[in-house]
Amino acid sequence: MSFKQLLRKVLRLKDSDLISFVPVKKRWQLKYGKYFYRKKYTTEEVIDTLVHLGIGQGSNLFVHSSWDFFYNYLGNEDELIDSIIDLIGPEGTLAMPAMPLLRKNKVFDVRKSVTKAGMLAEAFRRHEGVLRSRNVLHSVCAFGPLAEELVSKHHQSLIRFDENSPFYKTIQYNFRIVTLGLDPFFVGTIIHCVEATMWKEMPYFAELYDFEHLVQRKYIDYDGMEKSYFEATEIRHVRSDHYRTNYIIWRYFDKHYRGKAKISNLCVTYVEARYTYDRLCELAKKGIVLYIIPRFHN
Repeated sequence: MSFKQLLRKVLRLKDSDLISFVPVKKRWQLKYGKYFYRKKYTTEEVIDTLVHLGIGQGSNLFVHSSWDFFYNYLGNEDELIDSIIDLIGPEGTLAMPAMPLLRKNKVFDVRKSVTKAGMLAEAFRRHEGVLRSRNVLHSVCAFGPLAEELVSKHHQSLIRFDENSPFYKTIQYNFRIVTLGLDPFFVGTIIHCVEATMWKEMPYFAELYDFEHLVQRKYIDYDGMEKSYFEATEIRHVRSDHYRTNYIIWRYFDKHYRGKAKISNLCVTYVEARYTYDRLCELAKKGIVLYIIPRFHN
């Protein structure tokens, strides 16, 4: 039996499941982590951890999460969301990804389409007062004083991560990108803002998109009417590498702009959006990018 066959048997992976570090590590942690990490924790402990990382009244947060890794958590999604909103207060804004999970030939409904960004994000989408951006592939939900500013122009983006996107606006307002239950060096969708804003000056990024043949995206708006917008499509799908991403962030990022803590099995991290974007742009100009596909060329 080969090593890969042994891994598939031990982790109960299907033949179609990818054998690479990140999915294997995640499957291993989900299957066997509960035997090593048995300490239960409460919502109060999660909030205390966020406070320890410098988050409090007036903080603006963009949260990425994996609910699978909350198996020792004694609360529920709504309780956690309400507590985070209480933590940041009326002057803070909370945002989460809300990419829609669409069946074939179904039109994205900004009011109703569920998200594939996880259970916490879906609970947040349903939270009273939450606004959602009109973007078929990378919708975002937001709550708070900056919510309208974040989501209002996403359907005007030529590239869904550009200056009109909520992702770029988290940079303008220096949000903290928070992860709950994800890899310590996961920085989220903000990495794509680099290519979406630097393509005019860097051919490497311009070659990722087709700007001559725009694609029409249809959606159902809050008023129930079907509308559409046009955006550039990806010509070449980018792929990052776990080790390369870890190395670049460890090697080139100032630790004062990121933080990490752990509660039982749950990894909690943050990076500052503005610093992350500025640093990735600086590195890109030097030929240092997170992607292994396509390879960088001068």
